[in-house]
Amino acid sequence: MKSPFPSNRLSMTMRTQLRCTGLVLPWVAFSVQAQVFNIPAGNLDTVLNQFALQAGIEYSLDASLTQGQYSQGLQGDYQPEDAFSVLLADAGLSAQKQRDGSYLVDIGDQWALDAVQVGTRLDGGANRDEVGEANVYDKDSATEYRGKEELERFRGADAADIFKGMANVSSGDARNGGGIDPNIRGVQGPGRVPVIIDGTEQEITMDNGYRAASNRSFLDPNLIGGMTVHKGAQINPDVNTSVGGAVEITTLSASDIVLPGETFGMEFIAESSSNSIAPREPRLYTGQDISSIPEYADLANPAIDLLYTDPALVIDPRERQDDNPFNGEDVAYRLAIGGVGPKVDWLAAYAYRNRGNYFSGTKEASFYQQPFNGDESQGVENRRLFIQPEHLALVYHPGEEVPNTSSEMESFLGKFAFNINPATKVEFGARYTKSVHGEILADRAETRYMSGLAQWPLNHTELQAYNLRVRSNPANPYIDFKSNLWVTLSDIRSNTGPGSPNALTNGNTIIKNTSLMNSEEDRYGYSFSNKMLFGSDVDVTLSGNYQYHQLAPKGDLDSVIAKFDKGQVRAGERTEYNGSANVEWRASDSIIFNAGVRYGYYKSIDNYVKNRLAAGDRSSLSQYGVEGYRLSYQMNVPITDANRATYLAGVESRVRNADTSLNQEIADLRDGIPNLPPFLVPGFQAQLDAKVAQQDALVAQEIAAASGHTSYVEDIESEWHHNGEHNYSAADNGCIAAVNSPNYVEGSCKAEKLSSSSTSTYTNYESSDSGWMPSASITWLMTEDSRSYIRYAESLRFPSMFESTVGFSAVPATSSPLAPERSKLWELGYVYYFDHANVKLTYFDQVIEDVMDRNTSVTTTSFTNLDKMKTSGIELQLDYDDGDYFGDLSFAYNLENEVCDENAATQRFMADLKTDDTPNYQECRRGGFSTTSYLANKVPPEMSGSLHLGARFFNKKLIAGARTYYADGSHSEDYVKRDDVTTLDAYIGYAYNKHIQFELRGSNLTDIYYLEPGAVAGIPAPGRTISVKLTSRF
Repeated sequence: MKSPFPSNRLSMTMRTQLRCTGLVLPWVAFSVQAQVFNIPAGNLDTVLNQFALQAGIEYSLDASLTQGQYSQGLQGDYQPEDAFSVLLADAGLSAQKQRDGSYLVDIGDQWALDAVQVGTRLDGGANRDEVGEANVYDKDSATEYRGKEELERFRGADAADIFKGMANVSSGDARNGGGIDPNIRGVQGPGRVPVIIDGTEQEITMDNGYRAASNRSFLDPNLIGGMTVHKGAQINPDVNTSVGGAVEITTLSASDIVLPGETFGMEFIAESSSNSIAPREPRLYTGQDISSIPEYADLANPAIDLLYTDPALVIDPRERQDDNPFNGEDVAYRLAIGGVGPKVDWLAAYAYRNRGNYFSGTKEASFYQQPFNGDESQGVENRRLFIQPEHLALVYHPGEEVPNTSSEMESFLGKFAFNINPATKVEFGARYTKSVHGEILADRAETRYMSGLAQWPLNHTELQAYNLRVRSNPANPYIDFKSNLWVTLSDIRSNTGPGSPNALTNGNTIIKNTSLMNSEEDRYGYSFSNKMLFGSDVDVTLSGNYQYHQLAPKGDLDSVIAKFDKGQVRAGERTEYNGSANVEWRASDSIIFNAGVRYGYYKSIDNYVKNRLAAGDRSSLSQYGVEGYRLSYQMNVPITDANRATYLAGVESRVRNADTSLNQEIADLRDGIPNLPPFLVPGFQAQLDAKVAQQDALVAQEIAAASGHTSYVEDIESEWHHNGEHNYSAADNGCIAAVNSPNYVEGSCKAEKLSSSSTSTYTNYESSDSGWMPSASITWLMTEDSRSYIRYAESLRFPSMFESTVGFSAVPATSSPLAPERSKLWELGYVYYFDHANVKLTYFDQVIEDVMDRNTSVTTTSFTNLDKMKTSGIELQLDYDDGDYFGDLSFAYNLENEVCDENAATQRFMADLKTDDTPNYQECRRGGFSTTSYLANKVPPEMSGSLHLGARFFNKKLIAGARTYYADGSHSEDYVKRDDVTTLDAYIGYAYNKHIQFELRGSNLTDIYYLEPGAVAGIPAPGRTISVKLTSRF
């Protein structure tokens, strides 16, 4: 929550401090008692004394509170209260004005200790959480922020729960795999929403087979200090955003741990939760002959049965017994120690959490209990090519254990910041995470067999991250320099292979684990920015980013290919860099202009394709293509004076040429008479004349009947060919035009693949591209209490490693390389500041051109560029805090989410011909064109919202609150069906003193059974969970 300051001035002041040190910004003109200060950095006591002398004020404090504290100084135009807020933010202190006009500097309320913690001093010395929350309303772009206190309070069952309650922000596939995969305004996927942790990136794309791909990042929420979600593209020197925006996470810092006035501190957190039970890992028979395994003796078709109904994997789900938080298999603790000083800040932290499989909710499950309709398997028993939530509760019974949802995570964090001099700081950070979590290939998750469910082996992921930051801000208007050198190393053992844990391949009788993928994924990066001040009205920022990305299976590539019987294995390397320039001009006291441009470039190499070509194995790179279709349909043609004669002639021709015995006899007589002896001719000629007369009578009869017709049915045939790049035009498809005609004979359109087909070899192992991205915004400071802005931004997303390389279930198309996505975003924002509240209303309209998706055919599953994706909507953000009562509201209403493409629309039309007598051609569809589309499950709810209310009691030692979350059910046009859901979370906490705090909280208190938006695997969300927490700080 925002701290209870009486107006918007704190957020404006802090923005001034962070962005324009040394300048008098236009909005400060609203402050009638403001004063110019230029106090250099130094010891906090010295800085406070200089401030008091310059401001002509008196203050008092306990000297022990500021002993050893360091201050960044104060430059700019401030009122005394605002200046105190900036100077004291790093120390966790506040200044209260007394009746005699003096100020008392003291520690804030005890429970709010978590809320007033600061970020690393490397970030400028301002209060991290207050700055983040203020930026939601003060930035000329849409953002969401969560501070340390709120993240820990609403931790949830999985890391993905950190986004719950944010307007138009969620995580895809939240309950499978243990990571976070952010979805912002319906935009999600590899490279679309980078997750940046302390300036590093480590997102890992996991192939989920026929379903989709998950783009996961791993971090224990207990190590997060603050998180900002940037919505939509922007030129931001500190964050490398993409077409969907970015998620910026800052881990804990020393000032999160050290109490105000101290130089050393320690914090220990322990918690325990209900609603979980230890997983029972399956039996694996890797390397054994199937004939020696009694468990498999009765399998009718072992190769198929082991894929979808392996008896060695099945468990009998257990039922939840109670809500005792000490009975659950869910424990977590964190130990952090740190120190602060004038020259060095340091932090060391260890976090551990072990949670078993959770239990689903029990209430309101009827939507998910709809009976199976017989087409769920798509041709193979128990195979689920796409998610079908309406049957989910028939698989995962309400209140039962949900397998493959356990998580065990162990993390280490170290940070060391060195103040080389008052103007230059250097920080080194290191992070290690080991995650052992449940995971199942998505198309195997929704099968119940042998009265049980499959529990797959646990996934193992090890991550390392290192970064070195430098910040230099000397007394030089042309130097405000930041840089970050970083590396992330990932070692992944996932269940995302094309097979199953116990599998038979290529007629072999030896069991293999073909679900297991062992890979290493490393990233190396560097970023920098420098801000230059040109007078008091203009500043220019130059920035750049570089990243090298490498993906390879563990071990020799050839041996891994052999393991999967020459199956496709992703392996490659990718380089991307960009540079930008941005100018801000404060044209007047109320108008600010901002404009910039960014240039980006990428290059990728597919080492699998390179390997196969070098080995002469072109068959593994073959791609099958259909040359076209033969179309046939019927039309009712009205008979007019102009075509009557032609129609009647056609009737006569049809009678005379029909395949009848009469017509055959006439033809035989005519063919035979010339060859007869003369004496036989008269007799046969008489027969012919009689037959012809009979035929003439039939013709006359048919013509007479046809003369009264007003229309006739015409049979039409045509061929439909692609344009040479496997793209089809709707204008060339006779059926598409015909079905929209009132004269079309319903159900008559049929299509057959042409007998000719093409097989090509995919040889494009190297691709590259580049482009420019402009942006601009105008801000109007309307009054002291209100402001508005309009901004336009473009961004390019180049093909990711996943889209640039060949692999199971999704490969680049023959027409590769793929074109980059280009987003074009318009955003309008209005902000109003009340004494104890802020409100922001945002409208957005975005088009992503050349959006990448998997095509509509399961048989080819290649990536392709679609014409565009269109999204628009309205978002409302509001918060309130008067010191005793607080709350926040977020609401999103999405007006549009459509994908448009002529070729995909024609393919969807052709697919519908097989199942629908009246297929409908639509060039734009909500969520894409197929259930196998990657975009289909990324569509956000049409409406969603969250309301959080709370209060502080007993001199702020007791805090209590509740949060409710609502998400609309699926739209009628959505491929993935969901019911609407409302959940309730609540908490109560007590600060015994500044060292000991207790908290009791509950999530999903009404125990609702539901599926979250963005799910790829059909796994229900956790049911009611009760948690207890102890925090100790010394």
